Amino acid sequence: ANRTAHYMTDQNGQMWVAKAHRTPAPKEDVFREVAMMALCQWFATHYNARNPPKRVTFVDAFVIGRDSGQYMACEEWMPGRFKKYNNNGGWRDLDRNTPHAFAHFTYAFSRGRCMVVDIQGVGDVYTDPQMHTMERRFGKGDYGHGGMQLFFSTHLCNPVCVGLGLSPFPTVCSGTQMPHRSASSASPPPSLPARDGGRAAVQACA
Repeated sequence: ANRTAHYMTDQNGQMWVAKAHRTPAPKEDVFREVAMMALCQWFATHYNARNPPKRVTFVDAFVIGRDSGQYMACEEWMPGRFKKYNNNGGWRDLDRNTPHAFAHFTYAFSRGRCMVVDIQGVGDVYTDPQMHTMERRFGKGDYGHGGMQLFFSTHLCNPVCVGLGLSPFPTVCSGTQMPHRSASSASPPPSLPARDGGRAAVQACA
């Protein structure tokens, strides 16, 4: 793992997990990781709006700074059995349908421009995702178009995919067909500190 996890308790007894890079990382990288979580939450909202058998969510995350100048991503501690469902290199767990259908949905909803993978967590409360984007904006784990192809090289559409109206992966990475959504029905994506400043990375995936 590229990060270490540190458990903390606040003055109210609430437990938190702070995640620090093993090697020093610019604070922009940490803020981008947290912003990526917000983008994943945005995808989850639109996924849940389609009434899947099981809803998904991502934990809220924020950035904390230490006196040493180190920045860490922090999130609420999740009790329960933690499990990894897929990764960013095409591996997938065979026991569940929802995590893989959600990943497929994010590809289709973004019209083939990005995808949420590396899905893990407790039940369907997820944390520590990775995104593949056409522009490869989310660090070393963002494999871009190739990462999306890796996902589909092992993905088999399951009953949740069918219920969502997702079609099999096309030969050309151009986006699967989803039920029509009007611009007025889609909420705007969250703000993201993109490489070029502003909202370019999010808009590319919306």
